[in-house]
Amino acid sequence: MGSLSAWGADSDFYSGVAYLRAGDLVRAEQDLVRFRGDAKGHAVRASIDRALKLMKEPLPDEVREYIAATLEEARTHSGGVSESIDPCNVVFTVFQ
Repeated sequence: MGSLSAWGADSDFYSGVAYLRAGDLVRAEQDLVRFRGDAKGHAVRASIDRALKLMKEPLPDEVREYIAATLEEARTHSGGVSESIDPCNVVFTVFQ
């Protein structure tokens, strides 16, 4: 059951980042807030908190991309990426 929980958290993270990049800040916020509740590591939670504050206003494409990349980097460096899930396949699993 732990891997199912990890899948849910990973799914929230990746969909939140995808919505952020696409400019849908409302959906991005919903998913990132949900992920933050399960996030491991203070650095990841702090990065999400900073991103959520910035997302209260419309953001240019470059800023959204920078925030998304920063979140991904913080998560990777904190060891928060589930080894059982390949981030490259997350998008495709939705369509199976």
